[in-house]
Amino acid sequence: MSAPEVSVILPVYNRAATVGAALASALGQQGPALEVVLVDDGSSDGLEAALAPFRPDSRLRVLRHPERRGAAAARNTAIAEARGPWLAFLDSDDEWRPGKLGAQLAALAAAGPGLSMALTAALLDRGAAGTEVRVPRTSPSCRDVILAGCTQSPGSTAVIARAAFERYGPFEERLERLDDWEWLLRFRESDDFLVVPEPLAVVHVHDFAGVEAVDRAAALIWHRHAPRVRKEGLRRLGSFAGAVLIERAFARLAAGRLPGAFGLLALGLALHGRGSELPARARRRLRRALKP
Repeated sequence: MSAPEVSVILPVYNRAATVGAALASALGQQGPALEVVLVDDGSSDGLEAALAPFRPDSRLRVLRHPERRGAAAARNTAIAEARGPWLAFLDSDDEWRPGKLGAQLAALAAAGPGLSMALTAALLDRGAAGTEVRVPRTSPSCRDVILAGCTQSPGSTAVIARAAFERYGPFEERLERLDDWEWLLRFRESDDFLVVPEPLAVVHVHDFAGVEAVDRAAALIWHRHAPRVRKEGLRRLGSFAGAVLIERAFARLAAGRLPGAFGLLALGLALHGRGSELPARARRRLRRALKP
């Protein structure tokens, strides 16, 4: 097989029931030459049987961790083994619509050199709660959008230049949650992204609680990035502080810990201010949490 243009990064942990749909949507993409680098992060649910129908396709490469190390480590393993100059990320319970990769690569080519990431809009599937289309914002600036929290669903919408990981480093493996946001905060320091507005990824949303994991991630993210953000001015520092608090509030909403969530939400929104989608996102999450 010749060198691919795109390496699909697909971490899997105990998703035998859904990985087939994810794989089919990736291998079915028309246009750019691709490979799928799938990392089994210590699954114990019969994943191999789910992969068996795809084994004849030489574009699929399967790597294994002998024990679970987390999604960040699984992505890093796949990135280290990837051969393509572009990396396309896909979670094992999500799918791509036809033409996704081609649309993103065409948009990047049209934009010219200098852009290292393309996102798409996503159809968010919340099961019984319904669906909605989320289009990542690029205003007032990409730097501000990333600062406002991880709202871009990069785990299944992003195509990122391999060179960006050489510049900014791998995902932070100490984080069980928010590792994608932490990486994007490094990316925003000197890079930019574009958005393909069509919903070309289907993201199945699960309100995992993980309060302690989110709190640990929030603490690391704040201590690592607040000194850098402070150099951009107090307004941006306040916005960032609000976003960190609101991520902690969202975890509590998912866990049903409403009193703690309300206090963090109120303080986070006060610090964050206006001018981003975060207040509206917080209202939507609050409505879902309070829905009988």
